[in-house]
Amino acid sequence: MNENYEITPLSSDFDFSKVPGWYTFCFNSACPLHEQCMRFFAGTYVPKKVLTARCVLPHAL
Repeated sequence: MNENYEITPLSSDFDFSKVPGWYTFCFNSACPLHEQCMRFFAGTYVPKKVLTARCVLPHAL
């Protein structure tokens, strides 16, 4: 069974401080799944003060 779920935020405010430090981000906007991906969603809110983070490499997909 393959079901797709649309991610809809509970509010327009996103608190990046709630994202765990171990969370892996993705920045691949060319990925066909990026619109439903929590890793991509969280990645769009990474503050500029964050200099290092775990991320998915696009060639690994």
